[in-house]
Amino acid sequence: MRFVIKLVSVVGLCFSLAQVGLAKELEEGKTLAFDLGQVVVTATKTERQVKNVSSAVTVITKEEIAKSGAREVGEVLKGAPGIWLYDKYGQGFDGHIGLRGFAPYGSERVLIMVDGVPWNSCNDGFVAITKLPIIEDIEKIEIVRGPSSALYGGFAMGGVINIITRKGPEKAKVETEIRLGRFAERKYRVEVGGTSGNLNYRISTSYRSGDGYRDHTEFIKRNTSGKLNMGIDEGSDITLDFDVQSSDLKYAGYLTEAQYQENPRQAPKPTTGDLESQRLSLTYNRDIDENNHIKGQVFTTRYDYDYPGTYRYMADIDGWGGELQYTLTSPLKGMKNCFILGFALRGDDVNYKYYYSGNLRTDDNSRPLFWGIYLQDELTPIEPLTLTLGGRLDKAEYDYKIYYDHYGYAKDASVSFDEFSPKFGALYRLTEDISLFGNTGKAFMPPSAYRMFTSKYRNPYLEPEIAWNYELGIKGLLFDRFSFQLSGYWMNVKDEITSEAVSNPYTGESQMFLNSGKTRHKGIEVETSLWIAKGLSAFVNANFQEAKFREYKKGTTVYDGKRLPHAPSRTFTWGLRYEHPIGITYNINANYRSDAYSDNANTHVIPSRTIWDTRLDYDCEFKGVDVGFYVGIRNLFDKKYYEHMTSSGKIYPAYPRNYIIGLTFSKEF
Repeated sequence: MRFVIKLVSVVGLCFSLAQVGLAKELEEGKTLAFDLGQVVVTATKTERQVKNVSSAVTVITKEEIAKSGAREVGEVLKGAPGIWLYDKYGQGFDGHIGLRGFAPYGSERVLIMVDGVPWNSCNDGFVAITKLPIIEDIEKIEIVRGPSSALYGGFAMGGVINIITRKGPEKAKVETEIRLGRFAERKYRVEVGGTSGNLNYRISTSYRSGDGYRDHTEFIKRNTSGKLNMGIDEGSDITLDFDVQSSDLKYAGYLTEAQYQENPRQAPKPTTGDLESQRLSLTYNRDIDENNHIKGQVFTTRYDYDYPGTYRYMADIDGWGGELQYTLTSPLKGMKNCFILGFALRGDDVNYKYYYSGNLRTDDNSRPLFWGIYLQDELTPIEPLTLTLGGRLDKAEYDYKIYYDHYGYAKDASVSFDEFSPKFGALYRLTEDISLFGNTGKAFMPPSAYRMFTSKYRNPYLEPEIAWNYELGIKGLLFDRFSFQLSGYWMNVKDEITSEAVSNPYTGESQMFLNSGKTRHKGIEVETSLWIAKGLSAFVNANFQEAKFREYKKGTTVYDGKRLPHAPSRTFTWGLRYEHPIGITYNINANYRSDAYSDNANTHVIPSRTIWDTRLDYDCEFKGVDVGFYVGIRNLFDKKYYEHMTSSGKIYPAYPRNYIIGLTFSKEF
C-alpha cells in the first residue's frame, strides 16, 4: 500500500514540475472550462453559455467526472462552491447535500433532477443519493446556485442540480470495466451503445459491493439504465430514459465520542436496509419553425425502502408527473427576445409504516400533489445588456389518511399552500469575455407531508419557508487562460423549519418540527480554472458563508446569532491536473471544510478537516481495443475525521485512506 502511495505521488509530482517551466504560449486543445463556453440549460430552461447566464452556474463535464476518482455522484459534487455534502458511511449511499448554508439532511432544500426529472420526494423532499445514476452514465452535471423557485417551484431554495445522462456513441461500441478497492470493494460494469439509422441507444448494467470501513457496513448495489433517442423528422425527436436500481445495505449506527476514540470501526447499533428505485421518462422536442419550439415530458418514479431494526421504517412511494414548455425566440421591436411559458405537474402516492421494537406505531397514506405555471422573458434592449424577468405560481396540496396511530392524535387531513415566486436578473457584458451579473428573487418550500403528518416529530400547523435572495457577481476569462466566477449573495429566510427538543403535544415525543422565525444566509463564492502550460491545469474553488438565526426564541432559550446546523463558514477545493499526449492523466486535489455545529444551540462541534485525493490514469489502444488503467487513492494522508454528527453529538466516522484500481476495455464496431 505504501508503495502505491509513493508511486502515484512521485509520478504526479514529476509530471507537474516538468511542465511548469514549459512554453508559456497558449496551446490548442484547451477545454471549454477555460472560456465558460459550456452550454447550460438548467439556469434558464433555454440553451445558454455559462458566460451569458445571470446566475452563478457550475458545469462538471464527463471528462472531469471520469478522472476524479469518485465512486458515486456525491463525491463529484463536494468540490463545487457552496455545496457541503456528508455521507454517513462513506459508501455513496446515505449521502446528503446542502447548498448555500441550508442543512444537508435529506437534501430537501436543493432540487435534484436527472434529465429534468425531479427526484425530491413530494412527500418529504428527501433524495436518497443512492437513487442517482452511476457516474459512468453521466454526460455532465449542471449546478445553479441560489433560489430558483421562479422556474422550478418548491425544493429549489438553495439551488438546482441537474444530472444529464449520456447518449450513445456514433458507432456501435461495447465497454466493460472492473474496479477493485480496499475493504473488499469491487465493481463490474458492461455498456453497449451506438447509432442505427435514426435511433441512438445506450444501455448499461453494473454491480458494486464491498465490506465497508466499519463493522456491519457491507453493501451491494445493482443498476441497469439506458437512453434511447429517435429522430422523428428534421425538427423533432423523442427520448426514452430509464434507470432501475436495488441496494442491500447494512448500517453500523452512530458512536459516542468515547466509542469513536476507542474504536471508530465498531457497530454498537447495527441495522439493515433494502432500497429499490425506478425512473422512466419520455421527452418530446419539436421545432415548429425557426422561432417556435415545444417540449413535453412525462415521467414515473418509484422508491421503496425498508429499514428493519428497533426503529423500523417502511415506505412505498409511487411518483408521476409531467411538464409542457413553449419557447418563442423572436425579435421584439428590434431587440433580441426569448419567451417561455410552461406548466408542470407532479405527485406521489406514499404508503408508510413505522414500527418501534416490532410494534406498529404508524400506518398511513399521503398523496401530495404539486403543480405550477411559469413564464420567463429574456430581453436584450442593447447589445451588452440582457434582462431576465420571470415568475411562477405554485400550489401544493396534501391529502393525508391515517389507518393507525399509536398515540391516537393523528387525524385525516387536507392542507394546501400556494405561492408566487418572481425573479429578475441582469447580465452586462463588459467585454466579449467578462460579464457582470445580478439577480433578485423569491423562493419557497412548503412544509412536507412527512413533517406535518407522518414523522414522530410531526407538527400539522407548520407554515411554508419563504426566502428572498439578492446576488451580484462577475464571470469571465483573462489572458486566454484564467477563467473565473465570483458571486456574493444575501438571503433572508422566514419560517425556516428546524427540529427542537420540546414536548410534542401531537405524539408525546420529546422533539418537534417548528418554524424558526427568521434566518439569514450570506456568502461569497469563488470558482477558478487556470491553464498553466501544455497539459497542465489547476483549479481553486472557495466558499465563505454565514448562515445564522436572526430572530428565534423557544421558551427561555434565545438562538439569535447562533449558526445554523451543518453550515461550515468556509470550504476550499483546489487541485492540479496533468494530461500527457501518450495517454497519461494525473489528478491531485484537496478539500477543506471549516468546523460546523450539529445543533441549534451550537454546543456540538464537527471539527474542520482537509482531505487529499489523487488518481493516475493511462489510456491506450491495443489491437483495435481501447484499454484504460487507473489507480486512485482517497484520503491520501489517512486523516481521521467525521463529516456527520447528530444534534445530540453522536458521530458517524468517515473512511480512512483507501484506494481503487480499475481496468476498462472498449471496442467500436
